[in-house]
Amino acid sequence: MNKNEWHQWRAKGLGASDAPIILGLSPWKDRITLYKEKIGEIKKDYTSNWAIDRGNRLEPIARAHYELMVLYDCPPQMVEHGEFPWLRASLDGYNPVESVVLEIKCPGKADHQKAIDYKVPKKYYAQLQHQLLVTRAKRCDYFSFDGSTGVIVEVFPDPAFMLRLFCELRDFWECIENRKEPSKTINELVLPGIVE
Repeated sequence: MNKNEWHQWRAKGLGASDAPIILGLSPWKDRITLYKEKIGEIKKDYTSNWAIDRGNRLEPIARAHYELMVLYDCPPQMVEHGEFPWLRASLDGYNPVESVVLEIKCPGKADHQKAIDYKVPKKYYAQLQHQLLVTRAKRCDYFSFDGSTGVIVEVFPDPAFMLRLFCELRDFWECIENRKEPSKTINELVLPGIVE
């Protein structure tokens, strides 16, 4: 699948990177902007920057490091939820035998230090839970890679968070289908101790 086809596939549902936006946890985009992109009112900005370029360049190297650490393959995969096909995830890696999702981040020093301290930045937590919701995997390995070394933070399904996430995703998708602008914010979320 080429990049254009991938963008078209993502546009037909809600992906893992949409989850933090919908929950109001993203520092990069708000709910209304995402909604307007999804209905085609505004064009999604695919402009790259140094952080995106660095992440794209390092991702295959990071995956190789991770696979050497865990001793099994974890290839990229695109998945849809069996019952709700509008729930989608483009995974950095997935091993169905081990029932493990891989999420690679090549962050700056502050976020990498959080991983060393066995914490997940809150801007990524909903993305990980979304991937677990779609795949029904036993675990998501958040892999923070600084260009030479990697740290694994094991993230397990959080049923209470996932229920709240699913309800918010469903409501947001209904807004898209009905062309009804969603609310700008949601009520506060309770995040677990692994999140910082």
